[in-house]
Amino acid sequence: MIEISNNLQKNIFYIAIFGYIGTIILILIYYFNLNFTWLNLITNIFSFMLFPVFFIMILSQNTTSSHVVRKNMEQMDIDTYIKPYSNYFSNKPSWLVFGLSSTSIYSFISFFYWMAHSSGGVPVIEHGEYFVRNHTIVHAITREKYEKLIRFEHMGTLSHFLSFYAISIWMLYKKEYIK
Repeated sequence: MIEISNNLQKNIFYIAIFGYIGTIILILIYYFNLNFTWLNLITNIFSFMLFPVFFIMILSQNTTSSHVVRKNMEQMDIDTYIKPYSNYFSNKPSWLVFGLSSTSIYSFISFFYWMAHSSGGVPVIEHGEYFVRNHTIVHAITREKYEKLIRFEHMGTLSHFLSFYAISIWMLYKKEYIK
């Protein structure tokens, strides 16, 4: 069993909050089409930052709860299965519940919005021409349409990252981290 110190969990919690807020800012930058030189680099940093945050969040969870469930499987008592996980859904402040629930709803809507406006494919540039490629089908598009589709693609991807940051914040939250 891997033990993650409380100090590391607290630091990862704050990094997850930073990633969550930064991802919201990036989504707004793409939404309002505020392009600047380092935008793709910053987007990549926030996307790669997600993996260690989520991985450490998973490792930091109480692994003894799954042991309790496996140990008592023959009893078939529903409380045995639910009780170890009940602390994830209780004692959360209302701002956290509202904020992270809103994120989940936004991510769901954003995904379908992205799919509806993606023209059924991925925008690409080949030989200086702009296309939407869907497997072997290719449609020519204008530069403006290409930029719009790229923005939708980034916003859709970032909304998924936002959900993973929200899950990390939810799972790592402890009252003593917020003073």
